[in-house]
Amino acid sequence: MEQIRLYRTPEYQDCMKIHLGISETKIDISRLWAPTYRMRIGSAEVKMGGIAGVGTDDDCRLRGYSRLVMEESTRYFNETGHDIAVLFGIPDFYHRFGYAPALVSSAMVVSVKDALLSLAGTRIPAHTLRPMVEEDRAGILDIYHADTAHRSGCLVRSPEEWKGFSKGTSYECGSRPLVLEGDSDGLLGYIVFDEVENECRIGEVGGRSPAIYPALLKAMAEQAQQKGAPSFILRLPLDHPFIFFCRRCGGESSSYWHRNAEGMARLINLESLMTKLTGLFTHRLRGFPLPIAPLAFRTDLGTVTLTFRDGQAGVGPQASSSLTVSIPQMRLAQWVMGYRAVADVILDEGVDAPEEAVPLLKALFPPGTPWMPMTDWF
Repeated sequence: MEQIRLYRTPEYQDCMKIHLGISETKIDISRLWAPTYRMRIGSAEVKMGGIAGVGTDDDCRLRGYSRLVMEESTRYFNETGHDIAVLFGIPDFYHRFGYAPALVSSAMVVSVKDALLSLAGTRIPAHTLRPMVEEDRAGILDIYHADTAHRSGCLVRSPEEWKGFSKGTSYECGSRPLVLEGDSDGLLGYIVFDEVENECRIGEVGGRSPAIYPALLKAMAEQAQQKGAPSFILRLPLDHPFIFFCRRCGGESSSYWHRNAEGMARLINLESLMTKLTGLFTHRLRGFPLPIAPLAFRTDLGTVTLTFRDGQAGVGPQASSSLTVSIPQMRLAQWVMGYRAVADVILDEGVDAPEEAVPLLKALFPPGTPWMPMTDWF
């Protein structure tokens, strides 16, 4: 007779393994890993729980074990003060646990020939291209954090814990990070190539200033040439400053906005999350006509009310004068991340927003390009 039991086993710092057993000898027949990260939403930092490695042994599938493990992960995140959870999922499965698409993935393909032609007459700073070494970590982190300071979905990499680029643009390939070093200016920029043959794929790029972009572009074209590849692929969001620079080359770009798969998020602690976002909301409401009525969000996680006094957003008790928005947490998560527009979401079943609240909602939740480098996918 099965005796189902759920376990939480610390795997390493800030990562819990959640697994399910059915007997004393079978204690790990279904499992996932739940690492903890800091993630940006706009300029704010929130505590994010990741979901990785969800799986059940072949002979134990179709018995609902993954559901139990997923539900346990939500309890774990709630008990440990996480604000939001993120995963990268298969189609049409994780919505059952409250997850909705929240991250975009993009690509731009640039021809080597066009890249080199576009650089004719362009000033390229003197530099050396070499493999990344341990001493480069601090400089790369400085560039990365400057580039992602306002990008929803990006991780805040800890100088103490971030060890470098453990993967490329897929789980199956490693990375080959190269850095550009100036003759006297130190680290100027970096490029993270996939460790693959016959193809040139780039998962992350950073430069101290736009002045280094020509050198970065030249390095990419030359690396592609060495592989015999006619083009290279940049897996960056299409509003990334380096992608804007690459428009000079011509090329083909695409974005992938997923219906029910890939980078997905759900809210965990509504009040804690909204409290951490009040500074961001205050910034977004600069110039918004005053006074602003309190705005209550009634969700399946409970109700939280945003207040607005003297130009400052806060979290407070619901008042009789509050505008009330009824919305499932998974749709509110899409607003928070900037994945879907207010005018789109309010058409969904289960969403009810008074007409007078719409201008305020649009100011609080502008659509954007929430993105996480594929080098950080878990």
